[in-house]
Formats: sequence, C-alpha cells, structure tokens
Amino acid sequence: MNALQDDGAPAPARTETGASANRTGRERTTDTGKSTARESLLVNARKLAGMGLYLFPVKALEKSPAITGWQAASTRDLDTIKGWVRRGFNLGIDTEKSGVIGIDEDAAGALDDWAALCPVDLPPTFVTRSGSGGRHALFRPPGRALFRSSNLRFRSAGMRIDVKARGGFLVAPGSVMPKGAYGIAEDAAIAELPAQVAEAWLRPVEAVAPAPVDGLGPKPTFIASEEPQEGPFPASAVEYLRAAAEGEFQGLRAAWEWSEGEHPNGYGWRQLTLNVANRLVLVANAAPDAFPLAVLRERFLAEAPTDPGWTPADNEARWADAVEDIGGWAKPIPASALDPAAVFSAVDGEQAPRGSETPAGIFELEVAREVQRLQVREEARRRFEAAHAPQPTEWDAGTLTDHLLKPPPPAARVEGLIPWEASTTIVAQRKTGKTTFELNLARSLITGEPFLGAFDVRPVDGRVAFLNFEVSGAQITGWAADLGIDPERFFLVNLRGVANPFATPSELDRLGALLRRHEVESIIVDPFGRAFTGESQNDAGQVQSWLLELDRFARAEAGARDVVLSVHAGWDGERTRGSSAVEDWGDSLIYLTKDPEAKDDPARFLRADGRDIDVAEDQLHFDRTTRLLTLTGRGSRRASRAARKINSLMPAVVEVIEAEPGIKTGEIESRLRTAGCAFQKGDGPQAAKAAEAANLVRSEPGKGTTVRWFPRPGSVHFPPDGEDETPGEGPRGGAPK
Repeated sequence: MNALQDDGAPAPARTETGASANRTGRERTTDTGKSTARESLLVNARKLAGMGLYLFPVKALEKSPAITGWQAASTRDLDTIKGWVRRGFNLGIDTEKSGVIGIDEDAAGALDDWAALCPVDLPPTFVTRSGSGGRHALFRPPGRALFRSSNLRFRSAGMRIDVKARGGFLVAPGSVMPKGAYGIAEDAAIAELPAQVAEAWLRPVEAVAPAPVDGLGPKPTFIASEEPQEGPFPASAVEYLRAAAEGEFQGLRAAWEWSEGEHPNGYGWRQLTLNVANRLVLVANAAPDAFPLAVLRERFLAEAPTDPGWTPADNEARWADAVEDIGGWAKPIPASALDPAAVFSAVDGEQAPRGSETPAGIFELEVAREVQRLQVREEARRRFEAAHAPQPTEWDAGTLTDHLLKPPPPAARVEGLIPWEASTTIVAQRKTGKTTFELNLARSLITGEPFLGAFDVRPVDGRVAFLNFEVSGAQITGWAADLGIDPERFFLVNLRGVANPFATPSELDRLGALLRRHEVESIIVDPFGRAFTGESQNDAGQVQSWLLELDRFARAEAGARDVVLSVHAGWDGERTRGSSAVEDWGDSLIYLTKDPEAKDDPARFLRADGRDIDVAEDQLHFDRTTRLLTLTGRGSRRASRAARKINSLMPAVVEVIEAEPGIKTGEIESRLRTAGCAFQKGDGPQAAKAAEAANLVRSEPGKGTTVRWFPRPGSVHFPPDGEDETPGEGPRGGAPK
C-alpha cells in the first residue's frame, strides 16, 4: 500500500458575494453548509454503491447505526440512500454484506507499520479518511472467505488497528462527525487481500471443510459445531438433536446416489432438501449455542446434492424458504417447553425419530413455533418502525448563558405584524381580498418595500413559495404579474384539482425537497380548508396533528423560516371555521374583515394580534391599477360607520346652507330637524365640515366664536360611498381576490 494522500475531502461550504449576496443592501446570510455536506455525501454514496458496497443510515455526529436491524436494511438502492441523507443521517458501509474487510487505523501511521510487517507487499486499494485523519483500507477477502471482526492479532503485535468484517461497519466518506468530514484518501479499486496476509493477521469464521466425492460435489464427513455448552437444553437433549441432525445429513448424502429417474430435473431433491432444511432450522432454534444456524446452513449446502438440473442456487433457495417459514432468528426454546423427541415430527414425518410423535411433544413443538412467529412479527414491526422513524430533531437546548451568547435574531420579518421565523394565520371573511393580500405580502417579502405602506420588512434572501390550493393557476399568475412580483423569486405550486401532497408522506417529502432546491425561505399556504387532510376541521386533535406536520414539512423538509396559512372565517363572523387550534397555532393572527352593516360598501379592514403583536383595526385602500394595498389611517369599522352617517347627512346640510347663506353652525341642526332628517347631536356641524372638505361649501368667522356657512358656486358632486376603498373578489384587472 503506497501513498495515502488525502484527495477526497468534501468541498468547503460556499459563500455568496457580490450583487446576488447583497440584493437589498443588507448582509446576505445563507445556510449552505448543510446542503453542501449532503451533496458531498450523496456523491460519495453513488460512488460506493457503484463499487458494490452496501450502505445504511448512521446517526448524525455519532458513529452508531441510526436504526436497529441495520444489516438487514443496508442497501445499494440510491433512492433509499437519498431518503436517509435528506433526513440528515450520515452513512455507514456494511462490511459483511459488501464482502469487504476494513482495516481501521486507530493511531496515525498504524497502517504503514502494518504494511511493513506483512509477508508480501499489499496491493493498492480503496482507502478512506476519518475526520480526525485516521485511515480505513478496504480489501476483498481471498477466496471469498469470511473473517471475524477481531483485532486480537494486531493488538498482540502492539498495533492500534481494528478489523471490520463479519458484523462490522465503517463510516462512509462524506459523513460529518464532530472532528470533521470523512473523505477518500486513495481512490482505487478495492483489491483482494493476499492470502498470506489474511492467514497471518485475520481470524477466519469456522466453516464446513468440504471434500470432493466421486466428482459429484462436496461431501463433508463431519458436522462443524461446537461441543455441547451450557444452555437451554440438557446434555441428553443436545446429543439427541445432534444424532437427529446427522441423520438428516445422511439422508442428503444418500440422495447423491439416486438414479436420474428418481429426480427428473431435481424434482425429488426439491422436496427432500426443503424438508431437511425445515428440520435443521428447528434444531438451530432449539439449541442455538450447540448448533449455530450459520454452521448448519454451511453443512446443509455442502451435503445437499447437485447436478446440471439442480444447482447450488436451488439449495440456497430451499434454505431461505425454511428460514422464512420457521423463523431462523427466533429466541431459543427452553428445554422445559419442548420434548426433544418431537423436534422433527411436526414438519412432515419423513425420517422422524421413532417415538417422536407423542401428543405432548407435538403440542409443545407447535406452541414453541407459534411463540417464535409472534416474536418474529414483533421484531419485524420494531425494525420497520425504526427504519421509518422521522429524523431525530436537534433540540435548541442549553443554559440561559448559552442562549444569551448567541447572536440575537432579527426582531421581526414584518415589523409589528409578523415576528421572525413565525407561524402566521390570516383569518379572512368571505370575499375580503385574501389572495390579493397574500400576494402583496409576497411582493414585500421579496422587495423589502414596506408592507401595506406601513410595516417595515426584512426581505428574504431566497424565494417565496405560494402553495395554491384554491385559485386557477392562470388567474393567480396574472394577478402576481400585475403586482410586479419578481418572477424569478416567486415560486408558485398550483395544487387545485390534483392529489394533495399532505395526504402522502412520500409526496410531501418530495415537495419539501423541491422547495429546498429552490431555496424557499417563506411559504404561504392558501387556504387551510383545502390543504387539510383530516376527516373533520372541528376535531382539535386532527387539526393540531396536521399543523405539526405543516411545521415539520416547512422547516425541516423545505428549510423555510416563515409559514403563512390563510383560513376562511365564518360568513358573518371573524373567528376561523372549525377548531380554534388553527388560531392557537399562529404566532401572529391577521384578520381581514368587512362591515356587515354596510352591504354595498366595498371597504375592507385589517387588525392583528398575537405574541408581541397588537395592530388596531384600520381601513385598507386598493389601487385598481397596481393592485397594491395600503393602510389608510381612517380607522376601524366603527369609524367608517360614523363617516358614512356624516356623508349621508351632507347633501341635506348643503341644501340648508344654500337656502340660507350665512347660516350659523348652531342653526344647521334646527333646520335639519325641521326637514325631518334623522341624526344625533353634533352630526350637523360634522357634516358641514365634511362638505367644506369636499369643496361644496365654505365657512367664515362671525361675531365672537360664531361661524357662518355659505355655498360655493358651481355644481354639487357627492362621491359614492367608499368608491376608493378595497373591493371584494373579482376578475383580473378588476377587484382583488
């Protein structure tokens, strides 16, 4: 083994500069480290899988498997591996399934010291490097032999080297640990370890020693098993099982002598080998210390007959069928629960020892087998749940001192309205311009312009995504274009009329990956009622569960900071439809309303409350040309009602002034009362002042504090109520939705 240069370190995290990094004149802060590390890990994973190595998930920043049953789960399937990497896991190499031996250097230079002591030169091979600089050399075993993960011979020689072979694993290059990222030190094909080196330094797994017999194939003359040990069975039962197993192997050897007519295309051997495999698996389950399953398997494969019509692969398949049916990894059967004479009787009766078919023996065997099946199902369920468990969450935990030392985050995304990294709920009455409001918000988040002309905004560095469940794609595209939203930074996902991704975890993960690739920083979901996948919006538990999934999707999968969710209010109310859990979820609650007492008035109003949010109700103005919304400062619906009342009284006041030029302020209400007008005290002077503001009348000071009123020359024009206020829903180019 020659040079061990480190040429496989992952590229450092990129930083962005220039115009793209300072679009808004503020420092651009991007979190590219994680995405770069994942990209590096995926690149290495593709390479390793292409080399025939099997991979499995490893805990983030730890050298331990992320799932139980990792050996069964290890795979070369890239889609599965991508899913693990996307969830934040590192990767490990399953050395046993991959058919490799890993020589793991625990001290600097240990691999070089070992190479100098080897009886022959080591060939160049694939070498990885840990975050601390240690190297791992991979070799193929000579003759496909199986070796133990034992460092006994290395430690005896004073070398700090570990061996990863049977049951072992290595952390894969591209994985990130506390001391740094793993990489590739020598990029070469995995070489075969010289047999002399393996014999000198490695400990083989004991296996059957076959010998050729009459040219028909291997025919061992002994059973490779350990001496009877202390275990669940007494010595007499172990000896009985040993004799029974030897009888099975004897039957296999006899099958070699069958004439061709007795096994056309292996048909007779097919049933024989399956029966024998079933009974041998039962032996292994009954006394695993004395009869390891792997040992019985090797002996079975060596003894089982073969010819051109019945190959070793057929025997492998029969053994696999037996293990699947019986459960070869089940726990040992206690001696007290099983009559050893009944071990073979429950399979099919062929070659069963005499006296084994006692009712008690068969019953106990069946009970034991059923217990094993239940144990297998339970273990399978546990492994499945572990393999599909969500990515472990990194908690934001520490002492108060730890938290005080962190740089403070921005105070808000939208000052006074939407906090930083907040969940925001927009509660909108029917036809109050909800979608137009959301598009105005998206525009301000991208440009940094004050939202509604009143709230300062910290703009996003990436993109704003709009998950549109309600409006046609063409319509919302037109509205966004009319508003002048930057088309490259507004990411629209039209979901009306298609399968809801929130209903399928894999589709939701796919959508999250799509948004992450497009660097989405803020997500707007419109509306809740169509995105929700539960059975009832009135069920608080279902709603809370969906909202938690929304948070996980938006922040963990898509990588967004802000989540905005619109919710329809009742037809005449201001609370959300369904469960109040939606309002409880939001850090900020923004209410869009209209005045129910003004049926024909298009004015719309906004108010907000929440965590450190308190915005008094104010009227919105909609510019039909630009589709921009602004706060008017005209006050609440109550103030609007008062203004409408004054406006409705204004024509009568103008008529009074025209009839009596120079009339005093105090006399106006007397004339209105005579004319039968309904009003409250003080309304007359207010209407006169409103008429003066509309340039319909004028006032002059009289004697003392009196004011006299005169008509202005020219025609009188009264603007329709609220003609410049925000209208309700409408087509493109008209009123907003």
